[in-house]
Amino acid sequence: MNIVAEVKVDDVLQNSTLLEVGAFCGDELRGSGRIQYYPEIEKYLLMLSVTGETGDNIKFKLYDHETNEEMSHVSLSILPFVVNGVEGTPSEPYSLKFSSTARINVIINPEDAGSVTGVGEYKVGTYVTLKAISNFPYLFDNWTINGEEVSSLSTYTFCATESVTIKANFTSSQRTELKRGWNWTSFHTFIYGYNG
Repeated sequence: MNIVAEVKVDDVLQNSTLLEVGAFCGDELRGSGRIQYYPEIEKYLLMLSVTGETGDNIKFKLYDHETNEEMSHVSLSILPFVVNGVEGTPSEPYSLKFSSTARINVIINPEDAGSVTGVGEYKVGTYVTLKAISNFPYLFDNWTINGEEVSSLSTYTFCATESVTIKANFTSSQRTELKRGWNWTSFHTFIYGYNG
């Protein structure tokens, strides 16, 4: 798969030839290339060849050769791999976007069960604290990402490394008040001939 892209960080077009973009499927590097200037079209572009199999999700990372460090910026672009596919052209390049912030979203399940504090945008690498507050008759159960539990504590702290949607799950704790003379299984009780 070949990609012709312009690279943007926080919506700013990048023109440093010291920036390299790596294409990854999971943690496996599938291709990389540096931004180059093409004087004939007066553009800074990334020409990237990526290997893979149909259905692979390709994510991107930035490497700065000036500091010799991988940048912490989050890729906002994910491309499904297509065998012999082409994404973008020199005249209409694909926009490969990175952000210095991560968006933390929360879905409340069920939606009227409570509320959550701490949702929003965070600088990548900073810590996020989410706090779940339940509405009667619900109790907080757990936090899940893509169906997998990440914490069962109502206060959840983690490092913002990418934009993510987290589900706050609650369960009902409905109580039934019982009147005197009735037990939990609702059999009427008699005490020495006294009824109720």
